[in-house]
Amino acid sequence: MAPKSTNTSIRMGELATISCPAIAEIVDRLVADATREIDRDATWSHVSYAQAYLDPVTMRVRDYRNAKMLPRETQEWLALHALHQMGNTTTEFDQALAFALARVVEVGEGCSSEFRAGRPLSGVTLLRATVEHASVLVHLCRKLSAHLAITKPANSVAYVTKIEEILAVAVFGTRFNWPQNINSDDLATLERKEREYTKDENGLNLRAQVMDAIDSADAECPGFRAAYEILCEFAHPNIGATWLVNDVPVQHVDSMGIQWIARRLRSQSPDVAVPHAFGAAVRVVDSCLLRFRDWVEQYRGYRPRVLQAVQFAVRTTGRSALALLNPYDPCPCGSGAKAKFCCRAPKIEH
Repeated sequence: MAPKSTNTSIRMGELATISCPAIAEIVDRLVADATREIDRDATWSHVSYAQAYLDPVTMRVRDYRNAKMLPRETQEWLALHALHQMGNTTTEFDQALAFALARVVEVGEGCSSEFRAGRPLSGVTLLRATVEHASVLVHLCRKLSAHLAITKPANSVAYVTKIEEILAVAVFGTRFNWPQNINSDDLATLERKEREYTKDENGLNLRAQVMDAIDSADAECPGFRAAYEILCEFAHPNIGATWLVNDVPVQHVDSMGIQWIARRLRSQSPDVAVPHAFGAAVRVVDSCLLRFRDWVEQYRGYRPRVLQAVQFAVRTTGRSALALLNPYDPCPCGSGAKAKFCCRAPKIEH
């Protein structure tokens, strides 16, 4: 058995273009930006108020499946429930932002800690996740921008439903049969088709592909996808990870094994520039993440237009159901105003 190394830092390659502390500073800046955005705006105030009024309605209609066979009163409650479902679009707009910011903070703090502790392999794995969560916002902005460009929709309810679907992907999106299989006692028995995505009738597992968000960020910051894929190479169990894990103190690793790997890599690829590729990828990510707060501002800017679309759909499809509302209850459109002064207000003809 070869003797253990007394050298505390046998390096296969230097991360010459960027150091662990420098990457930590990049991520710390992103986390600080996300934290300020959470603290600046009471985002969750929009999320919670409507749910308290929606829950009793949902409980009342939960066991009914065929509205045509229901008494008139229950049909009216179902209509009211439909109004609240449209109003959920406004709530999900705020939820999507709140969750995106919270996820960036959670993953980013862990990423920074790993780099500061000198653990680049675990750090870059979390850096990749941080990049994914941050790019969700630019993806939402691009999707909303394209849809809201339709200023005169043929069907206001379908128009709002599409907005809700775009937003719901950011909160409920999945690549797995989440509601059906996530609690399975025996995952080994699940067939491949059961593990893969199938659309749930309640919309709780809308299909989400992380590369859609990465491609949206690439459209805004050319080179972003290539940088992301390079980071993936360092996070996966392959040459990139081998390079990183041997670029940290290795007093518990057989030094002869490390030297053998280094010689083999250099003999086959004498001009390999792994550190430079890694540093270039991080610089592209850095330049793109500098725009994170701009993405947040752009996203927030869509809220008035989303609310306007929801209010129009509510007012034009639910006058009879609106009459059932207590005028001093929150309006189901999600505006935050009392129903009496919002969608229940008399329509003024010009």
